[in-house]
Amino acid sequence: MSKLKRPAFVRDGVGVIRLTQGYEAIVDLDMLPILGAKNWHVSGSDITTNAYAKRKMILNGKRESIYLHREVLKYHGINIPEGMVTDHINRNSLDNRFENLRVITVAMNFRNSDKWNKSIGSTLRMSKHGKVKYQARIRIGKKQISIGRYLTQEEAHEAYLKEAEKMGRIL
Repeated sequence: MSKLKRPAFVRDGVGVIRLTQGYEAIVDLDMLPILGAKNWHVSGSDITTNAYAKRKMILNGKRESIYLHREVLKYHGINIPEGMVTDHINRNSLDNRFENLRVITVAMNFRNSDKWNKSIGSTLRMSKHGKVKYQARIRIGKKQISIGRYLTQEEAHEAYLKEAEKMGRIL
């Protein structure tokens, strides 16, 4: 086993696990002796807004990523079924206390993200040219329909309302 590079500690009644690049993840105190004894690093497509604590491990001869939030659920006897994901309820992906984690569908997780505007049924997207555009979408059961892309949030909302009215949905 490799030497522990960044020792974990307790702060304000929670366990703190030091990650790379100066980041810290928090866990419940009962998890600190188990998870704090391992080397974790920060990972994410956009570390400023989407940082996750993970470590690498060899499983069946293959290098695998082990995510801290999944380990917390595993230690509490919760397996994540296929098609489901772990959601950080308070949207802080480095807050891995058991009370902050839940298992939900990908669609529910997306609706809980900052990209989804619940009040108008639209998502914020960037175009290839870097101009902000708003994409209006509507969901019927499991089917998601793209209405179009608009320059303003108001235009996307108006298009959403028209489509919803056309489909006879109660808003």
